Amino acid sequence: MKKIHQIKLNKLCLKIGSGSTPRGGSNAYKTHGETFVRSQNVLDLSFNYNGLVHVDKEQASKLKNVCVQECDLLLNITGDSVTRICMVPRSILPAYVNQHVCILRADSTKLNPYYLLYFLVYRKSKLLLLASAGATRAAITKNMLDNFVVDIPSMSIQNKIASILSTFDDKIEINNKIIANLEEQAQALYKSWFIDFDPFQDGEFEESELGMIPKGWRAEPLENLLDIKYGKAHKKLNEGLIPAYGSGGIMRLVNVAIHENESILIPRKGTLNNIIYVDEPFWVVDTMFFSIPKIDHIVKYIYYALLQIDFASLNVGSAVPSMTIQVLNSLKIIIPDRKWMIKFNDFITPILSNKSLLSRQNQKLAELRDTLLPKLMSGEIELPDETEE
Repeated sequence: MKKIHQIKLNKLCLKIGSGSTPRGGSNAYKTHGETFVRSQNVLDLSFNYNGLVHVDKEQASKLKNVCVQECDLLLNITGDSVTRICMVPRSILPAYVNQHVCILRADSTKLNPYYLLYFLVYRKSKLLLLASAGATRAAITKNMLDNFVVDIPSMSIQNKIASILSTFDDKIEINNKIIANLEEQAQALYKSWFIDFDPFQDGEFEESELGMIPKGWRAEPLENLLDIKYGKAHKKLNEGLIPAYGSGGIMRLVNVAIHENESILIPRKGTLNNIIYVDEPFWVVDTMFFSIPKIDHIVKYIYYALLQIDFASLNVGSAVPSMTIQVLNSLKIIIPDRKWMIKFNDFITPILSNKSLLSRQNQKLAELRDTLLPKLMSGEIELPDETEE
């Protein structure tokens, strides 16, 4: 790559600054209103909508100095998620960030914001080294960011690199929207049949531990339906093609499976509400439980039943959110008659299969992007520069 300039970030950005917590802390969070971004929402090259909270207009007016604009980058600057970075989604604007997230606003006359995004991912190891320099908690300061040196090629090259790499992320985002739509359909069906009981309104109902349910249905403890098992350590496993799941999703690919068939994965530590359905061989790490069904045609139904439960409210940990087999086994689940169980299973199977297919496609797209990124940034893949004389 030709004509590379090395320039400090504060010379390339219109804003470098972290956010603020609204008055009242978490008590100020609302289910609707203006978007408030926390570090858990910021992943590497993607935005996590799970757990997204909002603030009312009065709180938002007090956070106007940390308001996010289109094409801003969001960078986590403290804790275990330090250095995770993504572009702010246009769909969440107007938005504000808390003190653990830094806004990077590129000067578009000097720097393509997408180029900056991919460059900072490329230099992640250097950012992590800076973050670890502190005496206690990992953190990146404003001074570190101000003086962070960025390799700047011509705007023509910046635009080309950004275009090539963002093509992968755009396709991943499209797939994610399709996945979200499929999941919305599945949850709407579950709610209609098994919460609102729409197909059964003309039939008889009877009292149960979980309220009124169609006659002949029953409430069962989860231990009668699933055999809950502990995951195992994964660090000594060789690389392979089998996904190893942690509470945040797929951690890596390994060479052996802990279970070959469909299962529900439930976090033991960490993000307790991240319940995962799998229908292929997998490994699960020791911060997760996996399950083996005790009844045919029940896994998909139980998965959607568990999605209705707020596992965070069942936390038994202190410093780290935690779950136990005992708590899980005691959960009561409404079980419909076998006919409706099979009917739901048949309806939901193609939806989950399509979601799985799109997720695997996203994984392949991300792998290809991650292979190209360092080659483009280092100049190993040289691009023509229209600005050269």
